Amino acid sequence: MDHGERLAKVEVAVDEHKERMERIECDIGRIYASIDSLRVHTDKGFAELRDHTDKGLADLRKHTDHGLAELRTHTDQGLAEIRLELQRSIRWLIGVTFANGIAIVGLAGKISGLY
Repeated sequence: MDHGERLAKVEVAVDEHKERMERIECDIGRIYASIDSLRVHTDKGFAELRDHTDKGLADLRKHTDHGLAELRTHTDQGLAEIRLELQRSIRWLIGVTFANGIAIVGLAGKISGLY
C-alpha cells in the first residue's frame, strides 16, 4: 500500500467519523430537548402535586377545626348540664341534711320531754 492509498483510506475514515460525530451531536441535541421537556413536565407535575397536597391539607385542617369546634360546643353543653345537676344534688343534700338535723333535734326534744 502506498502513501496515497493510505491517505485516501484515512480521509474516508475521518469523513465517517465526522458523520458519526454529526449524528451524535444531533442525538445529543434531541436528548437535551427531551430532558428539557421532561424537566418542564416534572416541574409541572410537582407543582400540581404540591397544589393538590396543600388543598388537601387545608381541607383537612378546616374539617379538623370544625370537628373540634363541634366537640368543644358539645362538651361545654355537657359540662353545663353536669353543673346544673351538681347544683340540684347539692341543694337536695343540704335539704336532706337540714331535715335530718331537724329530725334529730325533734327526736332529742321528744326523748328529753321538752314537748
